[in-house]
Amino acid sequence: MTEKNIEKTNKKSSHWPKSSQDFHAIEETRAKLAAIVESSGDAIIGKTLDGIITSWNSGAERVYGYTSKEILGRSISVLAPQDQPDEALQILKKIKRGDRIDNHETVRLRKDGKQIDVSLTISPIMDATGKIIGASTIARDITEHKKIDKTLKESEHALRERVKELTCLYSLAKLIERPGISLEEILEGIVKLLPPAWLYPEIAAARIILNGHTYSTRNFREVGQRQAANIVINDEQRGVVEVVYLENKPDLDEGPFLREERNLIEAIAREVALIVERKQTEEDKERLQDQLRHADRLATIGQLSAGIAHELNEPIGSILGFAQLIKKYPEISEQVIQDIEKITKASLHAREVVKKLMLFARQMPPKKTRVNLNQVIEEGLYFLESRCEKEGIKVVRSLSSNLPEIIADQAQMTQVLVNIVVNAIQAMPDGGKLTIGTYASDRFISLIVEDTGVGMSEKVVKQIFLPFFTTKDVGQGTGLGLPVVHGIVTSHNGSINVDSKVGRGTKFKIQLPIAESKAEKERA
Repeated sequence: MTEKNIEKTNKKSSHWPKSSQDFHAIEETRAKLAAIVESSGDAIIGKTLDGIITSWNSGAERVYGYTSKEILGRSISVLAPQDQPDEALQILKKIKRGDRIDNHETVRLRKDGKQIDVSLTISPIMDATGKIIGASTIARDITEHKKIDKTLKESEHALRERVKELTCLYSLAKLIERPGISLEEILEGIVKLLPPAWLYPEIAAARIILNGHTYSTRNFREVGQRQAANIVINDEQRGVVEVVYLENKPDLDEGPFLREERNLIEAIAREVALIVERKQTEEDKERLQDQLRHADRLATIGQLSAGIAHELNEPIGSILGFAQLIKKYPEISEQVIQDIEKITKASLHAREVVKKLMLFARQMPPKKTRVNLNQVIEEGLYFLESRCEKEGIKVVRSLSSNLPEIIADQAQMTQVLVNIVVNAIQAMPDGGKLTIGTYASDRFISLIVEDTGVGMSEKVVKQIFLPFFTTKDVGQGTGLGLPVVHGIVTSHNGSINVDSKVGRGTKFKIQLPIAESKAEKERA
């Protein structure tokens, strides 16, 4: 035996057990390790560097469904899904280089065709000389863990979305509660609250359209991915709430939007409708209170006016009587006669003012008969058309034929027309158009007087029926013309409405009840 052969023999013999006791200890250790591997709940698989399965524990049978007889000698690729057939072989290439792979999460295929999630730890297997001869894989089935993890993430995500939605609704409630806030300010605030409540707030934009008015975030654009809810008030669509994504996102429950976002936008639309209804109710309440205050003022002023009128009537009558007596003296000068005429004229003017006061206070009983309103208009315009022509005002009649009669005091109806028309003439110093029309509905006759004059502000319109209120210069009006009109119309169980815009003109609409026919009276 050569020296080299002796050296090789010595090297080999150094790995052998030195005694039978050592051999039994090694075998016992191997048996223990084999028992541990076999009893493990994880799949422990041995394979060659070519991927041929050489060992397969009971854990692998439970995880993959194959018995050791069915799988030993087959390629590890049998466990790979169709969409990643080469993954196992790529892993083996790393093992050949001496790499170790820890906790690699991937998908594997069971015998029954079901895909499962696994976590792999793969280590190289070396022989006694340290040469890599195979690979050992520990595979843990993490399918249930993945499901739980996914459920938790979905729950966390859903919770975050609910928090965002509740924050939006809470902020909306705080916004509405701000004292003195207008409807416009509320709607502008709502569009700012919407984007942060959606899944992709960084690319979300919002818009509210209500009664033709638009309120939107600065970045709003009309794009394809849109979620909207109608604003319905008293069964009538009055607008819409919209949220859009400025970039395309993958489909979820409703396009790129969540089911909960649909519920939220519907809730916002309903809330906007309630806000509008509440604001309208508040405005109606305030308007009614103004009307009650107005009626109370009119009643108070009426009582005061009646007292003043009665007190003034007697001395004015005395002045007129004595003026007439003085004029009968034959030896008075021309100058005195002119002065007496001035006294008479001033007294007559004062008496006319007293009459208006008494009429306003309803101290002069009207003489009501059956009246044709078209006839009243024609007779009234007979005296006014020449003045209109002089002022460059075109008079347009739009009188309904076969107009039913009303029960009214003809003189008072004439006064109503004259007072309104005179006001219209004074409102058109540079000329214009005056339209007077009538028409009948089921129960009422309507008189329309419309001019193209300077118009009135909303503030002025609210005060025009107050006694002694006037926008005219001193000496050009008493401030009683329209209050008298209001008093006459009211005493005839009618109504009067005014619509006016500065620079566009004014429209008066008077409604008076139609007189019952004789046949209707008999039936009644």
